Amino acid sequence: MPDGWWTDPKILAEGEKVYTGQAHPKVNCSNCHGKDGQPKKKGARDLRNPKIVDQFSYSLWFGRVREGVPKTKMPAWKQFLKDEQIWAAIAYEHKFSHKGQAVAHIHAEIQPAAVSGKSIP
Repeated sequence: MPDGWWTDPKILAEGEKVYTGQAHPKVNCSNCHGKDGQPKKKGARDLRNPKIVDQFSYSLWFGRVREGVPKTKMPAWKQFLKDEQIWAAIAYEHKFSHKGQAVAHIHAEIQPAAVSGKSIP
């Protein structure tokens, strides 16, 4: 994730456009994941649940959006979206797991314990 994008209002506004289908007519994340991150379709991740959102690094989330998820209904969006649009959408949807608040996604592998060599559960 580019520096500062988790909380940048301009990036979050662009991410909302991507997420809601305003940026590209073939891409509308809310069709499956719901307007507020609550899934509308079977198999879609609940983006409101921090346990689901926080179990993956942001680079893994980026890959899932860009490349799709094999053996699921999650398609690859790389043919319709620029990488910057994907990052913006991820920053926007991340708010769902934080009660609508824009906060940085702190993941275990980038926390101080990981840098110090201590194991992380």
